[in-house]
Amino acid sequence: MLPSFRNIAALIVAFAAAPTRAAAQAPVPQYRGDYGIESGTQAPPGTWMGMLYNYYRATIVRDEQGTRFPINTTVSNAALLGEYSSLATVLGGRWAARIIVPFASRAFGLPQVAVPDGEWGFSDLYLQPLQLGWKVQQLDFLFGQGVFVPTGRFTEGANNNTGLGMWSYETTLGSTLYADSARTLSVSTLLSYQINSSVRGSDRRAGQTLTAEGGFGTALPWWTRTNGRLGMAYYTRWKTTADHNYPLPPNFRHRDEYYAFGPELSANWSAKSATTYLTLRYFWEGGNLVAPQGQSFYLIANVYLPNAKAGQSTVAKK
Repeated sequence: MLPSFRNIAALIVAFAAAPTRAAAQAPVPQYRGDYGIESGTQAPPGTWMGMLYNYYRATIVRDEQGTRFPINTTVSNAALLGEYSSLATVLGGRWAARIIVPFASRAFGLPQVAVPDGEWGFSDLYLQPLQLGWKVQQLDFLFGQGVFVPTGRFTEGANNNTGLGMWSYETTLGSTLYADSARTLSVSTLLSYQINSSVRGSDRRAGQTLTAEGGFGTALPWWTRTNGRLGMAYYTRWKTTADHNYPLPPNFRHRDEYYAFGPELSANWSAKSATTYLTLRYFWEGGNLVAPQGQSFYLIANVYLPNAKAGQSTVAKK
């Protein structure tokens, strides 16, 4: 998930509301859209260090009938990324581990339409100690176990929280299919399932969520010097169980749904023993229910130091 950097905690806008009429389901720590057109492909062996920036702006919130209510809500996230992709294998899959150290302008508990400017602070740490990747000819597989740790600033009822005050346990399973041996054309999907703890100091618990991220893309023949790829990425998310002990208006009690689609452009440049990877991704949300709806921008940059035994890889970072 990226790079979660997963889903920095893209601390999802939730409970964004117009007074008494509009709200949304309970938020969970997550980055919707931090994985893209090669979401089921594991990073090549070596050490990855980088950063992620995500800007999300929602202008409406929709209830379970699709009725729109105007809001003006923004969330910015920035995170430091670290990943070690080894040559060691477990059950035939190559082992890797990841960490996301995030900072956020705010996390959403129950903001109103007019939300004050956020006060940046440390957010909810993401750890993925187990990630396994397999390659079978033109098909890649990925499995992972991770956790969001409630390290962000959190006080019940505060409007300057940067964390959500809950643990969230995540299981991921994904695949990327390449249409040819040169890996020019690809289509991918990564499924993530999250089980959440109660919010610290309360009996409230967010429902479990299922997220799908991926897309389809192609190498750019005219951009061979940078190993560029271009494609269309997507994400969807559904609550699979109900929130517990959250007061919600009658028309916002349906489990939330998110849908988004947009372009992705990536490139990498090699210099001596390191390679720099850059990814730009933009999403438009549409058809969301019981949730805010807006647009999201991702900028992801990584420096890759290949494993000396594996050599420099040409496989792009997702």
